[in-house]
Amino acid sequence: MEMDEGIVRNLEDAGCDRATIAEFLGCADDRRRQLSILERQRERLLSRIHREERQISCLDYLVRRMGRER
Repeated sequence: MEMDEGIVRNLEDAGCDRATIAEFLGCADDRRRQLSILERQRERLLSRIHREERQISCLDYLVRRMGRER
């Protein structure tokens, strides 16, 4: 049970929601499916990072443009 608690904590720290954690734990005998669940979460996180990088780029552009207009 301790191992499950550590896994749950790690999944929470990785941003997994309760449904994803339950899905992961529910297929404990299927390592391939668990890896697929982890990869899906990783893709979600990367997608969020890329979206936020684009937003930062937009802000940087505006800051540069405003700096030239002074």
